[in-house]
Amino acid sequence: MDMAAIQVPMPHMEKAITTTKSVASVDKGA
Repeated sequence: MDMAAIQVPMPHMEKAITTTKSVASVDKGA
């Protein structure tokens, strides 16, 4: 949900959001 809020004001941070998703996935996996 935070990603959606960030995507609105900063759509150019899509790369950062993708990285956050990857990190979140690893965090969940760990």
